[in-house]
Amino acid sequence: MTHEVWIQRRAQWRERLALLLDARGAPGACVDLERLFLRGPADGGLHRPPDAHNLAWRTFLSDFANGLQADQREHLRDELADWREDFQVLAARATPDPVP
Repeated sequence: MTHEVWIQRRAQWRERLALLLDARGAPGACVDLERLFLRGPADGGLHRPPDAHNLAWRTFLSDFANGLQADQREHLRDELADWREDFQVLAARATPDPVP
């Protein structure tokens, strides 16, 4: 892929993100955002997510975490906990209120 094509794809991706954020209250908005971030470029996504079931990926994460010092490991746990809370808030906002 040439640099120009990459720049063009990034611009298209940003435009699509802006449109999705403007329509974030619409039905299916979360699915569209998920697709934008997690699907492959053929699907309009930014990149392919790492395969969580891939042994090489799990080995890398394990080696990475095991190589951290205690304070770094604690910082990583805190950051991941913050991300989890952020995603829970986002998920709660995206869930439609039950109809009474």
